[in-house]
Amino acid sequence: MSKKLTLGYWNVRALADPIRFALEYAEADYEEKRYEMGPAPDFDRSQWTEEKFSLGLDFPNLPYILDGDLKMTESTACLKYVCRKYGLMPKSDKVMARAENVEAILDDLRRSFFGQIFVPVDKYEETKKAFKENKYPDFMKKIVAFMGGNKWLVSNEISYVDFAFHTLLDYAECLNPGCTKEFPRLVQYVEDFKALPAIKRYMLSDRFSTYPITAPIARWGYKKEC
Repeated sequence: MSKKLTLGYWNVRALADPIRFALEYAEADYEEKRYEMGPAPDFDRSQWTEEKFSLGLDFPNLPYILDGDLKMTESTACLKYVCRKYGLMPKSDKVMARAENVEAILDDLRRSFFGQIFVPVDKYEETKKAFKENKYPDFMKKIVAFMGGNKWLVSNEISYVDFAFHTLLDYAECLNPGCTKEFPRLVQYVEDFKALPAIKRYMLSDRFSTYPITAPIARWGYKKEC
């Protein structure tokens, strides 16, 4: 088995990108195992299912992390493990409490975002419009107020929730270009994140691609539509 930390996921961004960004920011020595999902109508998942139960995972799922004897799944748990390993967790109980509070809010936002692109086709436009015009602005108003004068989401030091938050902002902007522009604080936040040297190098490299965000089974996000 490789001595490098291994991140396993589908060959898309989706739930794994916050983990990838954290690993890149930490300049970690890691590798990826990317699984391909087949095209419609079958969306063949055999690349994953054929080895799903052979990796020694307690709860076989994607994404997963293999790091020596440590084997784990679940996206937020994997993100927090990486950030603990590389010193990217909040340093005080107070800031950690803020992070865990907003972590739950981001999870709600993530579920709402991905929920809109897995609805039946006859509900897609209606659900997408409701997210763009109501849910997204609602979430962002609360988060901007929560951030206050901090540079990052919970303090002036970057932490695990920033990798999750930036990714959600990026996905929302890809689906609805311009949806964040009414929140100058968040526009600056995205600019600051993308200007981080390690992040900038990664996003300019051939290892990063804006699409595919989601697997082909989703209503949107497998390829750029405009």
